Amino acid sequence: MTELGEKKNQRWKRNDYPDIHWFRRGRECLTCGHNFITAEADESLLDELARLRGKLEAARSKTNEIHNRYERVMIELDEISDLIPSILKNPKIGT
Repeated sequence: MTELGEKKNQRWKRNDYPDIHWFRRGRECLTCGHNFITAEADESLLDELARLRGKLEAARSKTNEIHNRYERVMIELDEISDLIPSILKNPKIGT
């Protein structure tokens, strides 16, 4: 890994999330010779990532739904606001 400009230590962890740790390994492509780094992580971390991505997608979907409702309500309020002067001039409209 030092050839890749990285520290030699192969075991890594996140200081902000100490339960996230992984094993880094420098690799070389057998076809082109390109050097790159891979990481091995516990599968439970990948399961958690997939679960959290699902929750994020659900939250984004709900946010979009709420935004669309808001836009429709704002259009309706604009339409109602346009009618208010007519209603005030002739209160019998709509009865």
